Amino acid sequence: MAVMKKRRGRHPPGTVRDAIVAFLRKHREARVADIVRAVEKQLGEGPQSSIRSYLNLDKSSLFEKIRHGTYRLKRGGGDG
Repeated sequence: MAVMKKRRGRHPPGTVRDAIVAFLRKHREARVADIVRAVEKQLGEGPQSSIRSYLNLDKSSLFEKIRHGTYRLKRGGGDG
């Protein structure tokens, strides 16, 4: 998997989601702060609020909040 060059600004649609999914596939569950660090390490700096919003807004289809500030992939989440 190629690592994208670090840069500030917007990422193509789905890039942040894919980075979150990849991280959670490896770690099963994680705190928001750890997810943010991993996504920024892979994609470069970006608005942390975008990552947090994605977790909260998309939790119905991909992510499950299992306790305050901790998420995991839903069963079958991130396929495809």
